[in-house]
Amino acid sequence: MKYYRTILQSFGVITLIAIVAVFTTPSLAEPFARGKLEIVSGKKRHLFVVELAQTLGQREKGLMERKSLPLNTGMLFLFDNIEIQHMWMKNTFIPLDMLFADKNGRIVTIAHNTEPQSRKIISSRGPARYVLELRAGTAARLVIKVGDRLRFLGNESEQR
Repeated sequence: MKYYRTILQSFGVITLIAIVAVFTTPSLAEPFARGKLEIVSGKKRHLFVVELAQTLGQREKGLMERKSLPLNTGMLFLFDNIEIQHMWMKNTFIPLDMLFADKNGRIVTIAHNTEPQSRKIISSRGPARYVLELRAGTAARLVIKVGDRLRFLGNESEQR
C-alpha cells in the first residue's frame, strides 16, 4: 500500500509540474502582426514590410527556424524597456543585419551580416527600444548608417 501511495504522490507532483509549465511558458507559436516601416536616411526613404515581435514569446522566437527572408522585409522587435539590448542568432539559419534604435527610432548600432546559429551575444552600443532585423547586406546596400531613423507607419489592421 505504501508503494502505491508513493506512486500516486509522484504522479500528482509530475502532473502539477506539467500544468504549471503549460500555463507559465510563453507561447512560441503566437502569430506575428505585420506592419510597414521606413528607414529615413538623409533625403532617402526605404520602405519595408515587417513582422512585429511584441510579446516575450514572439521576441524569443524571432526569425528562428526560417530558411529565407524576402527582400525589403524584416522583423521589428519592440521592447518594454529602453536599455542596452542583447540579441543572438541561436537557431537562426539566415545571416541578418540588426539595427538597434532608441526610443525615438534613431539608429544607435548596426550589426552587419550576423553569423547564423551563433550563440555570440550582439548588443546595442547605447540604450535601445527597438531592433530591426533585415536580410544581411541590406544596410550596406542602402547605405543605412548610425543616426538614420526608423519610422513605423502602422500595422496591417490600422491600415485597413
